[in-house]
Amino acid sequence: MGYPLRAFVALTNARYPIYMPVVEWEPKDLHAPVIVAFSDASDNLEAVKEIDSWANEHGLVRARENWLAQMGRHNRMLFRGACYPAPEG
Repeated sequence: MGYPLRAFVALTNARYPIYMPVVEWEPKDLHAPVIVAFSDASDNLEAVKEIDSWANEHGLVRARENWLAQMGRHNRMLFRGACYPAPEG
């Protein structure tokens, strides 16, 4: 199984491009109460930025964990961050 395609999105109003290489998430229903996003970033800080960016793009908010859990998945190490739907209003 090869690596999935990464989504790289540069925001035009950002000082620096923001990349969103979240490689997968569970459950696939983005309206679930909790969504777990997985990043293959090289370090924790980069994973936090990537998951924050991905969550924002999908109308979600990342739980404010300072240190993301790491886990082996599909023969590689991934950072795992919890997200939830942004409150309305």
